[in-house]
Order: sequence, then C-alpha cells, then structure tokens
Amino acid sequence: MIKSSKHIIKDCNGGKLKYLDKVFIDYKSDLITYINYLIDGILPLKINLSSKEIPTEIIRHSRYKQLICKQASEIIRSQIDKCKKKRFNSYKKVYNYMMEHH
Repeated sequence: MIKSSKHIIKDCNGGKLKYLDKVFIDYKSDLITYINYLIDGILPLKINLSSKEIPTEIIRHSRYKQLICKQASEIIRSQIDKCKKKRFNSYKKVYNYMMEHH
C-alpha cells in the first residue's frame, strides 16, 4: 500500500522560520545590550562569565547568555587590539617625523 500526501514544505515550515527569525532578532538585541554593558563597565571584560553574573535581558537560558556574552567580549577585545595597533602605527609616524626634523 502506497500512501502519499500533497503539501508544500514552505507552508509547513512557515512557523519554524518565523520562530528562527525571532531567535536571531533576540540574539542580536542581547548581543548589542551586552556590548554596551561591557563598554559601560557594568559587566567585567572576562573571557568566561558565570551565568549568575550576566543580567537577563530577552534570552533567559543560561548557556545562551554565556555564549552571547562571550561573543560580545570577543568583539570588544578585537576592537581594542585594532585600536592599539592603529594608535601605535600613528605614533610611530609622529616619532619618525620628530626625529627627522629636530
């Protein structure tokens, strides 16, 4: 006996796609919030924080909060390193200029 059904997969997965889009929006919102907390000094700039130290915003699951906070601290750390390198190169040019003209 062969059973078949006719349905469109796009219609079946519509609710799942909306839920997934909402998860990404919530993730982005929490990521931006945690970046601001790190910049303002509300959260310490550590590699790993306990989920008890991280304030709950939209996403409440402790493991996801840790992952979001870890990504936020990685973003901040990478920007700090970029700024240090850029600052060093600009001061190196100023130092060379001063050595040549004085």
